Amino acid sequence: MDDTTTPASADQQVVHLIEHQERRRRVDSAVDQGDETHAPSRPITTWVLMFLATVLTLLLPDWTGSGALRPIWLFSVPVLLGIVGAVFALKDGRPWWAAMSALWGFLLIPAVIVATTLISGP
Repeated sequence: MDDTTTPASADQQVVHLIEHQERRRRVDSAVDQGDETHAPSRPITTWVLMFLATVLTLLLPDWTGSGALRPIWLFSVPVLLGIVGAVFALKDGRPWWAAMSALWGFLLIPAVIVATTLISGP
């Protein structure tokens, strides 16, 4: 009989499971007590900057049809907000949110261009 689970490896698995449960209990108690040092952080700053980039991008088109031109530098604001949000996400240790924030900032302007073209025509 070839038994792959030896008593030593079974003991190691039990010890590993107990350590994992203890870490989980510490994180859960930290969250319950409001202790932010052990609690997983949420990228709220990144979310706020992504939301601001969306709002500013939606204000860029001339929805009233007045023909008033927007300053050209205003088109860089969503990109800058996306990059700043990515920096904050990286500082929080969230690389996926950093990538999402940067992509969000870069893709908002083309998305609004396509949307206004579809809504108002070419």
